[in-house]
Amino acid sequence: MMSKQAVHSPTLLKDIETTKDIKIPKDVLDQVIGQPKAVKKVRLAIAQRRHLLLVGPPGVGKSMLAQGLALHMAKPLEQVNVIHNPGNINKPFVEVVKSHSSVHLVEPSDVPTYVAEQLGFKCPV
Repeated sequence: MMSKQAVHSPTLLKDIETTKDIKIPKDVLDQVIGQPKAVKKVRLAIAQRRHLLLVGPPGVGKSMLAQGLALHMAKPLEQVNVIHNPGNINKPFVEVVKSHSSVHLVEPSDVPTYVAEQLGFKCPV
């Protein structure tokens, strides 16, 4: 369900004495200024649980829109791991982990060299 955007009454500069007088919406998407079409597309992607590609020059709000998208999406229930297949490098193994308790993070230095190279953590010699 898409939430309504907050409606703000215009604030005149003469009515502002300190920054405390400026109302900042709690929702990150309501904080985006000047991109109503982009915010609408993000809200649509959230409602449809879809992907979204954000393209544009620096400073137009891509990171803020992405943050709003991430905050509104449901947390993932599974993790998909793509694992190197030494038998056929063109067909990697795919593993779906449903319980995050069995997943542990490793440092790039702890993985085999060929994996670190393929992930871009180490340059091939």
